[in-house]
Amino acid sequence: MPVATGLFLGFLLLQRFSELVIARRNTARLLAQGGYEVGAGHYPAMVALHAAWLSCIVVFGHSRPVSWPWLALFAGAAGVACLETGHPGPPLDDTGDCPASPAGRARSELYSGGG
Repeated sequence: MPVATGLFLGFLLLQRFSELVIARRNTARLLAQGGYEVGAGHYPAMVALHAAWLSCIVVFGHSRPVSWPWLALFAGAAGVACLETGHPGPPLDDTGDCPASPAGRARSELYSGGG
């Protein structure tokens, strides 16, 4: 196995396991604040899908060299996902929108009669 491939696979495993820890912590925090979980039934299927994806990468990609353009694209997407997962952002208002989002501002303006 090429060194870069081994490092990439190790990074993927570390990233996915850390996402599970972060998701569990965020869920516990939100539930403690009075939130409720919607769609929890699909969570095991998503974990199984990610486990299958990682298994396929290990089985079919362990002897292949890393494609640097694809790695750069993955790193950018992973960075965005990490920011979103690790920091859920401002709280939602009673409509389910983030007040700072365009939809939240538009709804606020609509109900308040202007800007």
